[in-house]
Amino acid sequence: MNKIRLTIFFLICTFSQVHAQDADTTLPDLIPYRKGNLWGYCDNNKKVLIEPRYSYVTLFHNNYAEVWFDTTWVGAINNKGEVLIKAGKDTVLYVTDAGRVYKEIGKGAIEIGELSGNLFKLEKYYIHGAFTSKSYIAKSGKKSGVIDNKENVIIPFKYTYINYPDKSGYASVGVNRRSGVIDTLGKRAFPLLKKKYSLGVFSNGRAKIYTKDKPENEVGFINNTGKIVIPLIYKDANDFCDSISIVGNGIKYGAINFHGDTITPFAYDYISNFKNGKAWFRDSYKCGIIDKTGKEIFRTIGRRADYVYDDFIVVERVMPKYQINSVYGIMSIKGSEIWPFEYTKIYFQGNVLMYVLEKGSKQYYMDYKFNKYYED
Repeated sequence: MNKIRLTIFFLICTFSQVHAQDADTTLPDLIPYRKGNLWGYCDNNKKVLIEPRYSYVTLFHNNYAEVWFDTTWVGAINNKGEVLIKAGKDTVLYVTDAGRVYKEIGKGAIEIGELSGNLFKLEKYYIHGAFTSKSYIAKSGKKSGVIDNKENVIIPFKYTYINYPDKSGYASVGVNRRSGVIDTLGKRAFPLLKKKYSLGVFSNGRAKIYTKDKPENEVGFINNTGKIVIPLIYKDANDFCDSISIVGNGIKYGAINFHGDTITPFAYDYISNFKNGKAWFRDSYKCGIIDKTGKEIFRTIGRRADYVYDDFIVVERVMPKYQINSVYGIMSIKGSEIWPFEYTKIYFQGNVLMYVLEKGSKQYYMDYKFNKYYED
């Protein structure tokens, strides 16, 4: 059986889809548009700009988008509708949020399309993703290094792993069961840590540091000079996003700031990352929206609630009869039902577009004003 794996990589802080009233409400120039069983793109007036000819399409990321030609072929197109790469069976193809196209070919070779429009092939090394705008994390055997698009080695292949750097230009690496930090030129920021510690990905100048080889991890945070800035007193933690980390004490979840101060009390079974000061929480069979202090803005029965704007919230509920399958609906911030709980899936892609899947497999995109982009 032919097998195609198609993945969108978001190398940004997007643990959940949480939006606020000050989010950008500008609709994209090219909106996925379904006509019958085929997909293309239209503008916000539903004028078709790229003819529906694909079995499915994704949102554009910096002028690139993934498309399905049929059940066995996928590819990437530019904003003019021109096909850049076509991939068939046993292939991995994806478009990053930065607008790069990757197509794996066989055992290790890869084609890459960059923002500049250049398309090139690498055959010597296996690519794991972007390191900087002009370099790539690659594998040679069991070792990781960094190369450019001509396969010149920028950082030698001597690491067990290399994570992508944050905006400050530091990345965590592994060497023989020890962790460390390098800059984008490969210079080590401080001596390797003791073997009992591991590091997560750097985000906003902080990386998780946690003990390994224990039944339960002890988690804290380290900066790019090697100083532990938040002690290892937690059992679980997310990377910092909007200067806040969601942490767990082994019983409940709360949130801390850059200094390690508790800003959201440990009172929830789950909290999403904060975005524009809002997050969604789950507690037993309830979910809702809180601000940074833990003040509840909204609560309802369900297991997930995506804060969108002050007007409405997308809520996921488990069907009581089955306790497995979910149904989705839309509620106002005051608790009234706007859309009934009878949809198979509703979730946001970007700030303003929702993907909707109705019963019977009818799918389409809809904006935050409930305009639907399809025709049957």
